[in-house]
This record gives sequence, structure tokens and C-alpha cells, in this order.
Amino acid sequence: MSHLLAEINELKQMIAHYEEYIAELEEAYAYIEERYHVIEEKVYNADTAYDMTNGDEWRGFLEKEAEELRNAMTSYTSDSQEETQHFLAEILVMIENIRELIKECQEKLACMEAELCIQSE
Repeated sequence: MSHLLAEINELKQMIAHYEEYIAELEEAYAYIEERYHVIEEKVYNADTAYDMTNGDEWRGFLEKEAEELRNAMTSYTSDSQEETQHFLAEILVMIENIRELIKECQEKLACMEAELCIQSE
């Protein structure tokens, strides 16, 4: 019976650790998602909306060079944002996988507790 109690306690500890991992991943997800939206709104959207042709100092060759630089920056930002979205999706998959592990542990725990009740009768 003590062996079964030890296994039950071990499963409870595993569940607690898994829940801590989920909390950390959710916190990281929220932080990264917030930064993603800040970059989207304040950098990417601003860069793509800015018109380089407004100033007299940008006429001609400098205007073309500035436009090419802006295009390179927005392309790089867009690629980085796509990678960030992919990473966020992977975090959600990890969270779901850990939830499945918790569910499996809880099912084993229920079986062990039922077995313990039977043994104690």
C-alpha cells in the first residue's frame, strides 16, 4: 500500500510541475504576443504607410534609395513577424501537449486512488 501511496504522490507532483510549465508558457506567450502587436502597429504598419515622396530633400536618387531601404526594412519586419507567429503557434501546441500529459496523469491517479480505496476496505 505504501508503494501505491508513493506513486500517487509522485503523480500529484508531476501534475503540479506540468501546471507550472503551462503557467510559464502562457506568460511567455502573452509577453511575446504583446510585443508582436506593438511591432505590428508601431513599426510595420507605420513603415508601410509612410510616403517617402513628401519631402523635397528626398527627390530623385535619394527618394529611390530611401524607398528601397524602407522596402527592405518592411520585408525583414514581415519575415520576423511571420516567424514570431509560428513560434506562438508552437507554444500553443506545447501547452496542449502538456495538458494531455496532465490528463493522462489524472486518469492514472484516479485509477490508483480507486485501487487504494479497494485495498483499504
